[in-house]
Amino acid sequence: MKKSKLFFVLLVLLFGTICLNNVSAIDFVSEEMIVDPDPDNPFQGTWILSILGSTYVHVINGMKGEWYAYTLSKREWVKRASYTIIPKGDGFITNTKWNISVTKGKDGDILTVVKDKYKRYVLE
Repeated sequence: MKKSKLFFVLLVLLFGTICLNNVSAIDFVSEEMIVDPDPDNPFQGTWILSILGSTYVHVINGMKGEWYAYTLSKREWVKRASYTIIPKGDGFITNTKWNISVTKGKDGDILTVVKDKYKRYVLE
């Protein structure tokens, strides 16, 4: 019985640490990573996704984008890819072969890259 309680406490602490690290990554989005939306270009802007303690950001200026991941160990953003958005058929794709689209969600714009859904990041 004592082992199960200890396991539960450790699990709660781990989950809490992951959640706190997630929030702090969003708080550390640097000014250089913030791109204002453009009403004529639905892709343009800064887009953020936080899942399971990891935070990812797409920074799209015009039709050129960069993808970053926040590393918890170093507490810094690491650029994972640079890409260009290209029209293809009725949609868009990147030169890295990712399907990419923007839709209106109930809580604002959603950027979908492959299957991941990013929310628009706007300074408040």
